Amino acid sequence: MTQTFQPGDALIVVDVQNDFCPGGALPIENGNTIIPVLNRWIADATLPVTPEGRKDARKKIQDANIQIVSSSSV
Repeated sequence: MTQTFQPGDALIVVDVQNDFCPGGALPIENGNTIIPVLNRWIADATLPVTPEGRKDARKKIQDANIQIVSSSSV
């Protein structure tokens, strides 16, 4: 599968766990095959963030009424 990210797109990866890979507590057959795909998508979606870009993203999140909790604030 080929994924092309455009400006304004977001990639949200939630709760990827080793438990679902072979040898984990809740293994799924071939569950580990998603890891290289996720790594590739993360690399493709990662762009340098400027202060203006960060400010713009935060404004869009606030406008959408989405709450973000970073690991540094927990």
